[in-house]
Amino acid sequence: MGKLVNQLYIRFVLWLKIRFRLLVRRQISIRSIRDFSIPRKNILVSYESNILGLSGSEYCGVFEISDVIVHSRSGFVFRERKSFGMTLLEESSKEHTESIAFSNSTIYTKDLLNFEVGRTEIVEYDVPSVLFFPAKLTSNFANFLWLDLCPLLLLINNGYKRNIQIIRSPDLKPSQLEYLQLIEEVYGIRSIVAPKKSHFRLKSRLIVLEPPYKKLFRAFEFDDRMVISSVMSEAHPHSVITNEVDYFQGINKVGSEPPSNWDILDKDKVWGTFQNVKKLISTTAVESVQPFVESLVPSVVFDKPENNIVYVSREESRSQRSGNLRYVENEKEIIEKFPEIKVVSWEKLSQREKIITAYNASVLIGLHGAGLAAAHFMRQHSVVIEIHPRYFRYPSFHLSFKLMCEMSGLTHIGVLSSPLADNWHGGTRVDINSLRDAIVLAEQRLSGIPHFR
Repeated sequence: MGKLVNQLYIRFVLWLKIRFRLLVRRQISIRSIRDFSIPRKNILVSYESNILGLSGSEYCGVFEISDVIVHSRSGFVFRERKSFGMTLLEESSKEHTESIAFSNSTIYTKDLLNFEVGRTEIVEYDVPSVLFFPAKLTSNFANFLWLDLCPLLLLINNGYKRNIQIIRSPDLKPSQLEYLQLIEEVYGIRSIVAPKKSHFRLKSRLIVLEPPYKKLFRAFEFDDRMVISSVMSEAHPHSVITNEVDYFQGINKVGSEPPSNWDILDKDKVWGTFQNVKKLISTTAVESVQPFVESLVPSVVFDKPENNIVYVSREESRSQRSGNLRYVENEKEIIEKFPEIKVVSWEKLSQREKIITAYNASVLIGLHGAGLAAAHFMRQHSVVIEIHPRYFRYPSFHLSFKLMCEMSGLTHIGVLSSPLADNWHGGTRVDINSLRDAIVLAEQRLSGIPHFR
């Protein structure tokens, strides 16, 4: 309890320092969009997780504002206030507003605060606009999907399918741009690139959605239906990681940080007990992906999926990148021992092909990493087999893909592989018998579901 109070005090002091510095030195403050507008629409989103012991819902506001200044590289939004200078709108930007906006090491925001209001380019459109600026700090596919694509699809599927346009970042990766092209194909919503100048003044309406995700240990504002179960309690019994098939099944405790004496405790007991769950996207936002996927899948696949067992290879990523990367050392052995497996490399497929491949799969197998996020494109009750290196990111343990499966209605099975050289990077070996047991278990669970027979 003392640690929690101390952490809250430190955060409060930092919060005061940042706002004082901005107000006094730059005449810029950070405020909630709710201080300037009321929601034109409220979307009820739910956060449900038996793993975390969370059950609750709250409203995600949709605002319409006009006459704002937008930073063309980051998508941060400013509102001019005659008496108080410029105000940076927090919810319309990114989750870590202060750390991104005012970090000297963040290249694309170096010119964020340096602009002259009177010389800012003015643009105006006939239809309301939505900003799409994925943060460079969340550029891998999993974070892009959870923090950028899901919220956009949530907005579109809740009354904004028509008569809007998307203003996109000039720095989008090709794969991210492809998703906007697919959205235009499905919903008819076009996207345009942000003006080239560092800032532009948008005179027409801007639609702003509050983020449908929350930091797990802060910023929840649930109603009386919220339940926090005993998994959040330090008194909950510890679980020891074993080599048995579906080892994730024994993970039944969530802690925000490891104990102070973790370095002298049993390594297995610490790892697998203290998870680093930073944020949780709403189940409602995750569910918004499915209508989008079903609109892109060809009718022949929709009517009769192939029910493949798909293995996601990281060899292509490894050959394209220099430096450290996690990979499976005995991948060739896996391919030889399981000829029924379909091997894919996401780097070789278009995003449409990735969606169709995942939809066709009944079982998706892959090493812990962003590639497993394609499981969001699978059908409900499909199985994800996550290969997880022992002690990866020790002392904390990451539940992100198990939570992802829970939110998407998928079955998750964990296969423990050998430790990485430094607990972070390098190669890991998968025990063939453990993987075989996991595939058998997956087939057993699918056998009871009619459309997988």
